[in-house]
Amino acid sequence: MKNRIKLTEILEAIEFDYVINNDNTLSLHDQLGANLGNIEQDSFLIDANLATLIIDRIETYIKDYYVSDIVETLNICYENASITDSYEKLLVKMQKYPDKFQGSFEFMEALINPELCDISDIIANLSISKKCPRCNGRLYKSSKEDFAYYCPACDEDFYSFEVIGVVICTNELMSRTKQTNIWKNT
Repeated sequence: MKNRIKLTEILEAIEFDYVINNDNTLSLHDQLGANLGNIEQDSFLIDANLATLIIDRIETYIKDYYVSDIVETLNICYENASITDSYEKLLVKMQKYPDKFQGSFEFMEALINPELCDISDIIANLSISKKCPRCNGRLYKSSKEDFAYYCPACDEDFYSFEVIGVVICTNELMSRTKQTNIWKNT
């Protein structure tokens, strides 16, 4: 594999997101709501085996969202491919048509060798202990350059200064400001 593919890229390709639970395990969230086999109830230890366990568990989704398109394209090229073919066999056939599968080789190689997937972004999110100032949920590293954190529950990005300290409502803030001004004037 030339470039290590991020596990989160595989999840995004099949329309999944992940949640880091309070016990520092990872759960999957099916963004389309299918939740086949009650997959959203599963928890995965965040360790070196994470990608292997998740790719094994989401195989049905991978075949439906990703491999079926590869098989269709290969059959158009008269390669007699099947959804039941191994990933290795499909990759060999794909390599005959690099123009048709640009950007797909690393993805397929990650499915063949999931232990080579990059889980560094998940590990980085595991170490974030800040809480959302709106819902008190777990924050993740924002994918937007100007922001530090992202809350999936609120679907909102935050600057680092927005998650520092105790969050108070505007009325409480105004009350504290008035009290401070009264004390200064006496």
